[in-house]
Amino acid sequence: MRVPAGAFGLGRDEVHVWYVDLDRWAPPGGVRQDGARQGASCDFWELLSDDEKARAGRLRSREGSRRFVTGRALLRLLLGAYLEEDAGREGGHAGGAGDGSGWVDLRAARIVERARGLRFEYGPRGKPALGGDDAGGSALTFNLSHSHGLAVYAVARGRQVGLDVERIRPGIKHELLAVRFFSPREAAALLAMPDRLRLRAFYACWTRKEAFIKARGEGFALSLRRFSVSVDPDRTPVLDDVEGAPGEVLRWTLCDLEPGPKYAGALAVEGRRWRLRSRRLGSCRLGP
Repeated sequence: MRVPAGAFGLGRDEVHVWYVDLDRWAPPGGVRQDGARQGASCDFWELLSDDEKARAGRLRSREGSRRFVTGRALLRLLLGAYLEEDAGREGGHAGGAGDGSGWVDLRAARIVERARGLRFEYGPRGKPALGGDDAGGSALTFNLSHSHGLAVYAVARGRQVGLDVERIRPGIKHELLAVRFFSPREAAALLAMPDRLRLRAFYACWTRKEAFIKARGEGFALSLRRFSVSVDPDRTPVLDDVEGAPGEVLRWTLCDLEPGPKYAGALAVEGRRWRLRSRRLGSCRLGP
């Protein structure tokens, strides 16, 4: 589970996005519906907190439980690597999270220990953040989304981020959903699109809106109909207006993601001056 050493050097003008195919990271024995780990060669289960294990146990499907455990463990390992990178640089170690070989091994004991010790805090609407001793000094922020077997993580420093990824389902009644959930401005723009673009436009609009409300940490307390984003999937996304908060238009930047075939994704980032770095995390077992 090796990543190039420079991957975890995160500047304040950067946002990192990681794509992970959760089904390629499946524990050899899977995860039972009660959340218990099967397969001694995988330590993902051991990285989770008690509340995460309880949540995995409440999921009804074995596949959903396995994906949840894998996704949370990988989130912890990635954040652990960023924190280890910060600690290494603060201590004068130029290699940061690396071992001097030009690579970072996410199985390294110090990264695994950091991952296991992470505490997450949750906002009033459920947005996760680093808690405890890790919350202050690093200024790391993050967000995550998953759809079917794909997980996407965004990591930034000193700015809020939100993201959404959705698997495209051609059979859904996207026009009716748009009229029901989108702002009148968005619904009209969608219905004016050519038929060949309308499904893509629906998912572009949906993921942009979800990314924005997740970045703000309000969840659906902010009605989807009270703000508008651009709909055209082939143009740079824009936050057009937010009812009662016109300053938000200048506060946030939207960006479409490229999660892969049959998926749509979007990212919302606080501020204007930043650049995106994206990576796909290859498959590997955590154990020996």
